[in-house]
Amino acid sequence: PDESPVSGSSSVRLQPVVPALSGSVCAKLPFGSVSSREVSEVYVGSVRVEKKFYGYRKRDARTFKILDVVDVAAAGVEFVSQALWFTVPSGVRKRLRDLYRGRISGADTGELIGKGPVDGDKWRQVFERGALHGLEHLVLQLCPLLLSVDPGDLSCQHTRRERDANAGLVLFFETNRGGTGLCKTLAPLLPRLLRSALSLVRGCACERGCPRCVHVSGCGEYNLGLHKEMTRDLLQLLVEGEGRERSETVN
Repeated sequence: PDESPVSGSSSVRLQPVVPALSGSVCAKLPFGSVSSREVSEVYVGSVRVEKKFYGYRKRDARTFKILDVVDVAAAGVEFVSQALWFTVPSGVRKRLRDLYRGRISGADTGELIGKGPVDGDKWRQVFERGALHGLEHLVLQLCPLLLSVDPGDLSCQHTRRERDANAGLVLFFETNRGGTGLCKTLAPLLPRLLRSALSLVRGCACERGCPRCVHVSGCGEYNLGLHKEMTRDLLQLLVEGEGRERSETVN
């Protein structure tokens, strides 16, 4: 019988590993409309980064379906660099949760959390690994348009796990040892980047995400679990406030 060829891909996790980040306020982001404005502080500071080979996946070379996942225990390499981070205001999180209450199930998230209702910790995983991660990807794609930067000079929390203390943050870090000051330069540009990110994801005609919007090459999670629609709605709340009703948003 004709057997499908198998291809392999290694997984290198480049991840901030500091349990509690500490830095100085570099900018303030006024989120939402004037009538529902919330402010989030943007921090820039040092971060310890771990680069670690942690396994590989076997895929069907034709369908790209994952056939097997093999974990490998290997020592990582750590170095200090610079990071930028901010928290999505609680009011925005609540409005997004209300927007999706009863309208999303585990079946909508692919391989992220399995089937079943999305509530409690499952909702937190969908929000962090679906919407926050999607937002980070969009910003990473847009940064080279505003800064003289190679796309590989910045990264984000691609592989959020339950044990990751900073999984609930929007976080970017420099991949060069010691950093070059890129994150500090990036901070005042965030409002413009978020507006451009909203425009980009709204204008993409794909259904679930593609390389034109929330997918990026080199994602440590292979772009699994990203939720394009929720990313768009999160950006809409951050940039415009309540904005339009869900039924009127652009797919």
